[in-house]
Amino acid sequence: MSTKKEKFMMSFMKGINILWMTSVFAYIWNHSYVQNVERVRDQEMNLVFLLLFAVFYIGLAHIYDAFEICTAGVGELILSQGLAFILSDGALLLIGGLIKKQFPSMFPVLAGFTSQIAFSCLWTNLMDRVFVFQIRQKKAAFVYCDSKDGCYSDDMEEVIRSRYLSKFQTVRWICLSKGIRPAIRELEGINIVFLRKIPEHERTILLTYCLEHQIVVYQPPGIGDVLMSGARQINLSHMPMMRVDFSSPGYVYTFVKRGMDLVLSIAGMLILSPLLLLTGLGVKLQDGGNVFYRQVRLTKKGNPFWIYKFRSMCGDAEADGNVRLTTEHDSRVTPVGRWIRAVRLDELPQLFNVLKGDMSLVGPRPERPELTRQYTKDLPAFQLRMQVKAGITGYAQVYGKYNTSPHDKLQMDLLYITSPSIFHDLKILLVTLKVIFMKESTQGVKTDEKMESDEQLEADEKMELEWESERKII
Repeated sequence: MSTKKEKFMMSFMKGINILWMTSVFAYIWNHSYVQNVERVRDQEMNLVFLLLFAVFYIGLAHIYDAFEICTAGVGELILSQGLAFILSDGALLLIGGLIKKQFPSMFPVLAGFTSQIAFSCLWTNLMDRVFVFQIRQKKAAFVYCDSKDGCYSDDMEEVIRSRYLSKFQTVRWICLSKGIRPAIRELEGINIVFLRKIPEHERTILLTYCLEHQIVVYQPPGIGDVLMSGARQINLSHMPMMRVDFSSPGYVYTFVKRGMDLVLSIAGMLILSPLLLLTGLGVKLQDGGNVFYRQVRLTKKGNPFWIYKFRSMCGDAEADGNVRLTTEHDSRVTPVGRWIRAVRLDELPQLFNVLKGDMSLVGPRPERPELTRQYTKDLPAFQLRMQVKAGITGYAQVYGKYNTSPHDKLQMDLLYITSPSIFHDLKILLVTLKVIFMKESTQGVKTDEKMESDEQLEADEKMELEWESERKII
């Protein structure tokens, strides 16, 4: 199937999905409010609410990548679509409730939600089968350098096991050790190419060939590529230039971002105050220990500050002085702590850090001074994360995984820093809701991955795993 036909079919199936979700909302709306409210009985007003739902759903589906069949599994897609239509339904039913000054009828709401969930499951499973069928008809190639050049690395295994590449029936492995010309000859008949750490000269030749022959290319960016992504294009005399500056967002963005931090942190503390009290009470009743703990972290320009969290481990978790990873079934984590970590409730006290101005709602996660020094030694660009305030959530937290390497997390953080945008901040905040429901975002490492010796500890630091160590209990 040609690319044009694939895009048309995908667009058509997306349209079916959007049409069904909007039709179900129309049913909920008509059986909840329209028959009893004079102001919305008019057909034009009714149409406005249907259009608003469609806009909300399309926007949220885009934010949550609800239609990205090739990169996400069936379960994640269903979760993404579920968040999209539940938030859309809820927002517009809330508006209807304010107009009516009463809650909607529960039967049509429950019936509608059930219908939307069922359709999402059917639609996603159907599209997954279509995706697998299409991939099976294509041929892929993985181009890499010889291992002695340091270009073949273990992180290729993660790509090989990825949902996208693992679905190909035919994958051709091409090593550049024999030269660029033999490699290009092996690309004949290939539809998709994956490049891994190819030298710049050879990469240019390969990209040129692939573009000329309409071959799709995937390549992970280097840190330099990420930094250049935010460059400004200018012309000096007759020479095109790319200007790269230290991050310095405009006054409007800075003012709006700080205002958003203040409003949302205050609103969050007020709305979540019962949950904060219950969580604190649960931590206290668990073992009678302290409710909070604090730890020194670094924020913008390397300034240190105290970060606050609900305590999720026993008070003497590291009384022996050893620094250890939080393992998947770590005995140091209390039953209450395990639960609050799973749903990220332990992070809620950081709203006070946002209110104080030490942190922002969105930004790179703050690191300890010791780890920052170690990371900067191995990755000098790591210090560039501190061009902006640290955040409760960030690009690396919503798009990375628990064990994503510090190099890849750094790239994600720099992608955020080089392209500051309020819309981007709002998107990350919304996607954070999705991440809460994904187990791999909060679980600890497996027991057999735990390091104990000094040499192993250094290896752990390089992997930038989340440490629960050197805590100062309040």
